[in-house]
Amino acid sequence: MKECKECKKLQPFVCFYKNKSTKDGLWPECKKCNILRSIKWKKNNSYKSKKLYKKYWTKHRKKLTVQLKNNYNKRNFNGLREVVIKRDKYKCVDCGFTRKQHKQKWKIDLNVDHLDRDRNNNMVENLQTLCLKCHGSKSGKEKGGEKL
Repeated sequence: MKECKECKKLQPFVCFYKNKSTKDGLWPECKKCNILRSIKWKKNNSYKSKKLYKKYWTKHRKKLTVQLKNNYNKRNFNGLREVVIKRDKYKCVDCGFTRKQHKQKWKIDLNVDHLDRDRNNNMVENLQTLCLKCHGSKSGKEKGGEKL
């Protein structure tokens, strides 16, 4: 048990962040107080906060980009995005545009689309691989537009 420097409550060690530079290896304040202090500091020092984040982003860009893509895939497709692209043989199911061609032309990866437009229905049977053009025309048709 350890006493928090801010709220003065006696709490178990798991309620504190680790810190190698202190004697006991823990921050002097509990996680809750630490988060509140951080939020307050960011509000009062928005310019410094943005500058520090920009510096951190440029240093760790590759790692952060991978994390963001993984989080997006887990959130929107339950981690099945790559499974669906592989099942569809790395091609658009409508026009046959390959993943390599897609990246060369538009500099982004193929899209994965929900057949029934329900983003919560992430079953493999409900997902398909589409190129940017086919995905756009499908979305346009669904919203009442015409295919270009």
